[in-house]
Amino acid sequence: MSSLVPKEEYKKRLIKIIDSVANEDQNVSEFKTKLENAANFGDVDSNPDIISFEIEDINEKAFQRATLSSKITLLDFKHGKKLERVEWLDGELPVVLNKSPRRPCIDLIGSLDGIPIICELKFSNNSNSNSPIYATIQLLTYYCFIQFNAEFLDKYNVFHKNLGQFKWSVIVKNGFPRLIVCANKSYWNALEKKIPKNKLRNKVFDWGIQLDTNINLFQSENFDFEAQKGSKKNYTPSIPTNSIWEII
Repeated sequence: MSSLVPKEEYKKRLIKIIDSVANEDQNVSEFKTKLENAANFGDVDSNPDIISFEIEDINEKAFQRATLSSKITLLDFKHGKKLERVEWLDGELPVVLNKSPRRPCIDLIGSLDGIPIICELKFSNNSNSNSPIYATIQLLTYYCFIQFNAEFLDKYNVFHKNLGQFKWSVIVKNGFPRLIVCANKSYWNALEKKIPKNKLRNKVFDWGIQLDTNINLFQSENFDFEAQKGSKKNYTPSIPTNSIWEII
């Protein structure tokens, strides 16, 4: 099975989507710049070593590390009526191959009954975080890079050596992976005034139709990573295995 939208057409349509929402969140224009940068599409050696789970951060990175180390998340697609099990495979991996120290990285990669999952995380307790529009465009952009760069990402074994090996080509060959934006409840509540959830859902649904892509928005509990860290400089953030993410 493959997407009905070829990668070149996907990229073209995504740039149009970015242009259409730049007046709502001007920060999304950075993704148009990335998509138009030839250096983000190419064959350059890149080989991650290991990922550390002992960190200083108490926000998004903590959420990412804790989710990855929990191994399993349950996705609630139908408000308690149906839970689907995601196994997390890796995270914080570059999706472009160049020498930039700040290359775009996907937060999480997982599998749901053999269906690839790629996920962008946000974690905040105030409205100063990136908007949900920004987060969704970010994820769609990173999926575009995966479509173009999967062959080279596999060539250079772009995965962390202390986690399970996987193939980027599986994401592309599947054709219809699930793309997920997940943030904690406080993030969604803080940003509700900027863009109501029903308006956002409609936008994301339309983008999915245009790009022939499955996109879902989820919320998690408000994990207290600050309390976990306490007075320590570094700590290992954690959340329970089988934590539930509810669809927005």
